[in-house]
Amino acid sequence: MDRKITPMKKIALLLTMCFLHYLGCQTEALSAPVVLELFTSEGCSSCPPADKVLSEIAGKTPIDGVEIIPLGWHVDYWNKLGWTDRFSKEDYTRRQYAYAQSSKRESVFTPEAVLNGLGGINGADRTAILKGAQYLAERPGVEVKVVVSFTEPETLTVNLETPKGVSIPEGESLDVLVVITEDNLTTRVERGENSGRTLRHDAVVREIKRVGVIRDDRDLPFKKKVTMDWNPDWSKENSHVVVLLQEHLSQLILGAGTSPAKIEAK
Repeated sequence: MDRKITPMKKIALLLTMCFLHYLGCQTEALSAPVVLELFTSEGCSSCPPADKVLSEIAGKTPIDGVEIIPLGWHVDYWNKLGWTDRFSKEDYTRRQYAYAQSSKRESVFTPEAVLNGLGGINGADRTAILKGAQYLAERPGVEVKVVVSFTEPETLTVNLETPKGVSIPEGESLDVLVVITEDNLTTRVERGENSGRTLRHDAVVREIKRVGVIRDDRDLPFKKKVTMDWNPDWSKENSHVVVLLQEHLSQLILGAGTSPAKIEAK
């Protein structure tokens, strides 16, 4: 559980190198959201400030004209140190290690922020996060259309559509991922580094599902109707559905879209 933060110069270099690749993979420039992922834990005393930053970004648009989609992944490697994070999953830890591997890092840390698949940023450093988001917002991207409904009380239906305007590098493929998040969650921590504190969380990842793979232009445009089980403990009013287009090997996120889980009747 390495808390060492990659220096900003190294982050800037990583952003530049990765997006030279990213720019070469696009065939047209489209306005698209920036995906902000935070790897966090209720057992980590350094994480509450980063959780607060994620909540602030989730609650408003800090950069004019730029949509930032927040995702809070609660990792499980802190659970053995005194407090079990009820939102944590082993799959979320594996996702963080996949990012470390793609950037040639041997270890992970919390709180870590990842922007469009580019990690190594201190999740509590709001300035660095917004600078990175501004940079990425000026690059080409793909917007995914997402329409959600509930066909049954506990069945979520997601209709998603991606355009043709994305080119896939040779040897790569795009994973199409559907993520469910929930806001306005609180926990009274009774043990561990945050003992005695009440923690508030937004954009907590509740579920992730790979619903398709895009291998080449013949798979575009990609359209799919997806059904997912809805846990009645999740608040529809406080939840969102996020769709990601993510390169399988490089882990770069080339496109995204989101929708509230509960659509108000007009």
